[in-house]
Amino acid sequence: MLPVIEEIQQKLAKFPDARFESDAASITYFPSTSDGFEVRLVVRQTKIGARYTVFYNGCHEEFSDWEEAMQEFGFGLSTDRRLREFSRFGKAYRWVTDVRNDAGDWKPNWETTQWSGPFSQFWHRPDVRCLQNRLIDLDEGDESCV
Repeated sequence: MLPVIEEIQQKLAKFPDARFESDAASITYFPSTSDGFEVRLVVRQTKIGARYTVFYNGCHEEFSDWEEAMQEFGFGLSTDRRLREFSRFGKAYRWVTDVRNDAGDWKPNWETTQWSGPFSQFWHRPDVRCLQNRLIDLDEGDESCV
C-alpha cells in the first residue's frame, strides 16, 4: 500500500463514524448523511512520477504533489468545502466545488462537466443539490447554497 493511502487511513481512524474503503492505490470516504458526497483519492504511476487525483463525486482535480492531494482529500471532509451538483432528469452532469474563504463567503474552485446525456437537454431547468461533508467541523459557517 502506498504511504499516502496509509497516512489517510490513519487520520480517518481517529473518526469512529468515518466509513471508508481502500486498496493499494486508492481510498474512498463515504458520507454519513444523504447531503454529503464521496471523497476519493486515486494514485496513478506515470513515466514522470506519481499523479494524484482527488474526486468529490463527479468533480475531480489532479495533483503531482502527494501532500497537496492529501490536503484536498481532507478539506473534502470538512465544512470549508461544498459541492454543487447539477442534474437533469436525475442524471448528474456538472459539479462545482466551492471553497469558503476567510470572510466566510463561498467561491468556486474546481468544476467538471460531462458534455453528453442530460446536458443536451439544455432547455430544461437543472436541479441543483448542495452537498457538504461535516466530518471535520472547521467552524460554524453559512450553509446556504446560492
